[in-house]
Amino acid sequence: MGSVKILAKQTLGYSVTTLLARLGSYFLVPLYTKLLPTPAEYGVVVEWYSYIAILNILYLYGMESTYIRFSSGPGADEHRAFSQTFGLILFSTFLGTVFFFCFRHEIASGMGYGGHPSYLMLVIGILAADALLAIPIARWRHQQRILAFSLLRIGGTVLNLMFNLFFLILCPYLYQGQFFFSDWVQGFYEPNAHIKYIFLSNLMSSAIMIPFAIPHFRIFRPIIDKTLILRLFRFGLPLLGMGLMGISIEYLPRVIYKYLAVGGTEREYLSDLGIFVACSKLPVFLFLLTQALRYSFDPFIFSLSPGDMKRILPRFLLGFVLVGVCVFLTVSLFSEELSIIFLGKKIYQEGLFIVPYLLMGYLFTGIYHFLAIWFKFLHKTYYGFYFSFLGLSLTLLGNLILVPHIGYAAIGYVFLGTYFLMTLISFIYGQRFFPTAYPSLRILVHLAAAALTVYIGLEVLGNFSHRLILLFSYLIGLYLIEGRNYIKFRVST
Repeated sequence: MGSVKILAKQTLGYSVTTLLARLGSYFLVPLYTKLLPTPAEYGVVVEWYSYIAILNILYLYGMESTYIRFSSGPGADEHRAFSQTFGLILFSTFLGTVFFFCFRHEIASGMGYGGHPSYLMLVIGILAADALLAIPIARWRHQQRILAFSLLRIGGTVLNLMFNLFFLILCPYLYQGQFFFSDWVQGFYEPNAHIKYIFLSNLMSSAIMIPFAIPHFRIFRPIIDKTLILRLFRFGLPLLGMGLMGISIEYLPRVIYKYLAVGGTEREYLSDLGIFVACSKLPVFLFLLTQALRYSFDPFIFSLSPGDMKRILPRFLLGFVLVGVCVFLTVSLFSEELSIIFLGKKIYQEGLFIVPYLLMGYLFTGIYHFLAIWFKFLHKTYYGFYFSFLGLSLTLLGNLILVPHIGYAAIGYVFLGTYFLMTLISFIYGQRFFPTAYPSLRILVHLAAAALTVYIGLEVLGNFSHRLILLFSYLIGLYLIEGRNYIKFRVST
């Protein structure tokens, strides 16, 4: 089987897994938007999960990719790499958890949640459980055990969904009635503590998954190899900075939004944030494709020779863009119809104008991942640090300037602009250090044509049937222009 076909098969496996796992989480969005009293409560959930996304990078500090890199290639000692990386994660997670526990009241008060220190402790529990699973999951990726990876991810998602349904729907029903379990539920349930139960559901589902990683824990041996530790940190710390800044580009604006917005109350700002993030869930399929590529690409790419990589990357990048453009068009043209199904309350539809910008931003995120692989392959990860630092600087500057004037729309505009510039700069430097014949003009034409089509569909046509005809016409033209080899990913090496 050709190299690209192997990557396509792995990406499909991870895509299906990520799709199912994310869809399980995605079902929680209409649950939250319908059951939480106002978008402000959903904004609180969004703010805390933004903290989780950022802190998760700090808890792992690049050790996932570092383990995969030091477990691959000639002479690699996979067991030793696992023991050292897992040992480091175990030690740092213990220290972090103790620190947050000791200062939970002070930290919660500083965040504006002095009356809810339990939120902080539940979030720290989620981070600790996920950190313990990170290296075992990376080992499954390294071993290309997609089934084991899939069962763990999907199982955790199903449990999280079930616990949410239990706490947010079943418990209130039993609490208010006279049923067999009503006395038991009335003994512990707090009817107005929806947010706490959302975090508790996540913590319980993550904790239950830990025993399934025991086969990996059995090969763990406590070791302190100073030479190996230095090599791990030399490779991983730039990835920490790169990962932290990369995730902050998307999530930090959500954390600081209520401090930048003007002309309203904190509750109104949280409501704005809830509306924005609810609408940002509509580009889920393009986000899933990007995530699936991230999971499958790193283990695969490090096994290639430079010549194979230069031959494979351009073709697979074009394939990704073609699929991404189709998703961009479909979701952008029919975002209003999708919002009626998935977002529930009409108040959330006021943020739909931002969906095309977020979709294009996610598309550039995926393109950046392809174009940034050169500095990992050449061990020049400090370039990734520089690019991410630039992206974070642009994100902060853009939001500082625009949020006070245009509100949460600034988050989407700046997100797209940032990843466009990061993609452009990575391409320029990549051609300098690792020249590759990308079909740049074709990709730019596809992106521009898709953006123009969305504009015509939303601003000129408007009518549902006209938008549907426009979409099918574009897809037929795309198929005729590019041919079935790219549409079906029949790319040979």
